[in-house]
Amino acid sequence: MRKLLYFLMIVIIALGAAPYFAGKYAKKNLGHIVARLNEKPQLTLTEDSYKKGWLHSTIQYTVQFNVPQQLNHGQTAASPNFTLAVEMNHGPVIIKPKLLFALAQATMKIRAPSELPITLPDSTLILNYDASSTYTLGTPDKTFLTFSDPTGSAQWEDMLLKINFSKHFNKVTANGNLGTINVKGPMGSIQINGGTVSSHSQIASPYDFYVGTSKLTINSIIAFGSKALDNLVIGSESQISDDGLLNTAVSVDLKDVTIQHQQYGPSQFSFKANHLEPKALDAILNLLYQASDDAYAKNQSANMNQYNKQLETLALELFSKNFNIMTQVDLTTPQGEFNLAFEFTLPAYDPKNVIMEVPSLLQNTSAKLVAKMPKTYVNGIASLYAMKKNKQAYSEMMRAGITQSHPQIEDQSKTGEQDPNSTAPAPSRPMLTPQTPEQIIQAFVNKGILVQNSESFTLSVIYDKGQYILNGKNMNLKMLNKMLDSVMSPHSP
Repeated sequence: MRKLLYFLMIVIIALGAAPYFAGKYAKKNLGHIVARLNEKPQLTLTEDSYKKGWLHSTIQYTVQFNVPQQLNHGQTAASPNFTLAVEMNHGPVIIKPKLLFALAQATMKIRAPSELPITLPDSTLILNYDASSTYTLGTPDKTFLTFSDPTGSAQWEDMLLKINFSKHFNKVTANGNLGTINVKGPMGSIQINGGTVSSHSQIASPYDFYVGTSKLTINSIIAFGSKALDNLVIGSESQISDDGLLNTAVSVDLKDVTIQHQQYGPSQFSFKANHLEPKALDAILNLLYQASDDAYAKNQSANMNQYNKQLETLALELFSKNFNIMTQVDLTTPQGEFNLAFEFTLPAYDPKNVIMEVPSLLQNTSAKLVAKMPKTYVNGIASLYAMKKNKQAYSEMMRAGITQSHPQIEDQSKTGEQDPNSTAPAPSRPMLTPQTPEQIIQAFVNKGILVQNSESFTLSVIYDKGQYILNGKNMNLKMLNKMLDSVMSPHSP
């Protein structure tokens, strides 16, 4: 019986002391986070007060955002002081606001100075037993952020974002709802309705940058009373492949967008960059961070000239492992389908000896461009080109004194001979001839540069190991240049 009483006493003492030590350990972990934030000169957090209790503690910080003078119109670098109040409930068992098993739960309230017309949201940080943490920003069914001044206002409602950090921040996951954003100004109002955000990333060890997947969706945007955008999805992905190189991809899907009362969509865009050297990318990012930090520390805008040589060397390393990019654009327009596909591959090379390898690189590089354009768009481009070309033609005719009083110039242009009875000066070179857009397009078709279909034009250009292929026909660079000169020259017929 006595042993049982001793055991119960030990348990009661342990439970009673646990919140105290949990709060002490949580404050230590929070201090590590603050110290990490203060490593960057852009931000300064200063602890003003700390009141520790048995089940509850409060901490107050002054938050200051630092801006270089060159980026702040030459004025003082420091911004107005913000206030961050932290109210921390100690574990190991937290009862309020709901039952939770964690080391501590901190509610953070940041307040802007009175001279700024902005209201900032509250957030919550949960510190877990395993040193991981969960950060929640926003609250459902409540206003997230407001801004107001005489020129307009903005209100963000129902936004909720939850971010999970592993120990040492090696892994980060985020999920949330964007809510609704209303912006009102002198020209009218814009409303962004709904959407989600999700991200799963981790440190690409042994490097300092993250890889993973992310996705952003926006349900709709209403601008000035009418729907401007419907169902936008933006996604990205990056990973280190088995060969140790970095592959990245970005995609955009859009149901429709309205521009000047015309609807475009559905539309898709994709971009991929493969075989990047991650060591070089890591060094480039660190160099850019260093430049930014130096600028803030010295209270001036970043001077990239001192870093240019290093960046050039690192860029050569970044693309030295058989670099490849691919992009695809598919757009539905009121005039028809627009499609564009481009791929480029750069063979592997030694970045320290790239000058000597230039001939080999040019010989072994490959590229491919395939485009399909509605006739209306091609006609529009041809009309602009015709206006420019005809302007040159009329200007040259005026300089040569060609008017209705010299109709014989038309016969001269056909025969190439000067009429002895003419008072007009003899042209030193073939005269420019005004052209219609249809004539210009037909010239491109006749030369084989464009392929005409029933409702569109297509173009295919391939460069592979020094050989050019235009719309399925092999040719060398000299032939290609001659073909382009024949239709692009100001004096082409």
